[in-house]
Amino acid sequence: MATVVGLALAWLLALQPALRTLREAPRQIDQLDARLQAMQGLAAETAALRAAAPVGSAQATAAAALQEWLQLARSAARARPVEAQLARSGNGYSGTLVLALSSAP
Repeated sequence: MATVVGLALAWLLALQPALRTLREAPRQIDQLDARLQAMQGLAAETAALRAAAPVGSAQATAAAALQEWLQLARSAARARPVEAQLARSGNGYSGTLVLALSSAP
């Protein structure tokens, strides 16, 4: 009887947790690899943003004008920006801006 109890305790305290860890480890490794890749992507994006040249005063003024235009378009036409693909160019920005019109009266 003592042998059976000893084997049961050895199974519950030593073998079962170790086998569970071995069974769950590959799934956890995959999850951690996915998190690591996401973090490395964010780190690369941060490094690229830090390496970008600072915005000059002319471009900052152009960005402020764009912001004012967006606010005016939103309030007057009841349009809101949905998608923007802008790139800095020589004197300001170039690209596309998609607006959605509100259906509210």
